[in-house]
Amino acid sequence: MSDLPRGATVRSDAGLYGYERALRRTGLVHIAGADEARIQALRSYGLNLGLAFQLVDDALDYGGASDKLGKNAGDEPYWLKIIDLLRDTTLEETLNDAEVKKRCQMIRDEQEKLRQLLLERTTMKGNVIYCDLRGIKEIPDGNRFLIFTLFPKGNIQVKVAHDSQRENTTAISVGYNIFNPTSNVNVGELLKNYGGGGHKVVGSSRVPHDKAEQAIKEIVEAVTEKA
Repeated sequence: MSDLPRGATVRSDAGLYGYERALRRTGLVHIAGADEARIQALRSYGLNLGLAFQLVDDALDYGGASDKLGKNAGDEPYWLKIIDLLRDTTLEETLNDAEVKKRCQMIRDEQEKLRQLLLERTTMKGNVIYCDLRGIKEIPDGNRFLIFTLFPKGNIQVKVAHDSQRENTTAISVGYNIFNPTSNVNVGELLKNYGGGGHKVVGSSRVPHDKAEQAIKEIVEAVTEKA
C-alpha cells in the first residue's frame, strides 16, 4: 500500500461492519441455539471477512479495470483529490483544476448526447411520454429526470429498451413526471400484471420480446388519461 497516492486510505468501515451486522442481526445463530462463544466467533468471522472485502475493493480502485470492476477505475483517488482541493483551495481553483475541468466537460458532453437521443426517440401519446430506446446498445450517461424537462406536459413516462442482462427480453419502466405528478395510476400494481412491480409512482417489468408489443400497448393504454 506504500505506493498509493497521497490521501489514499483503506476504508474498512463499510465492509467491516456490513458483514458483521448481517451475521449478528439475522438472528439465525440464536435460532440455531448457538452459545455465546460461537456467536462471538461468527462475529469475528464477519468482521474479518468485511475487512478482507474492503481491502480488496480499495486496492482494485487503484489498479483494476473498469470492465471488470463494474465501476470506473480511478474514481476513488479522484474523489479523494476533490476532498483535498475543496479543503485546501477555493471553489474557483477547484473548478479550474485540469482533471476536474476534463471530467465536468465529459459530463456535459454525455448529457448533450442523452438529450439528443431522448428527443429522437421520444413521442407524446396524449399525457404519456413514450420513450423507445430499443436497439440502442450504449445509452449515454445523464440525468434520469432530463426527459421530464424536455416533455413537461406529460405526467407519466413509459420507457422501453432491450434488457442488457437478459437475452430476448424487453425492459419496460413506468414513472410519474416528478415536475408534473398528476397521474392517478398505481404503477406498481399495474406492472404486477406483466411480471414486474414497484411503487405507486414508479415501477418496471421484464417481458419476452415476442410479448413486448402487446404488453407495451396495454400499459400505454392503461396510463393514458381519457378525455
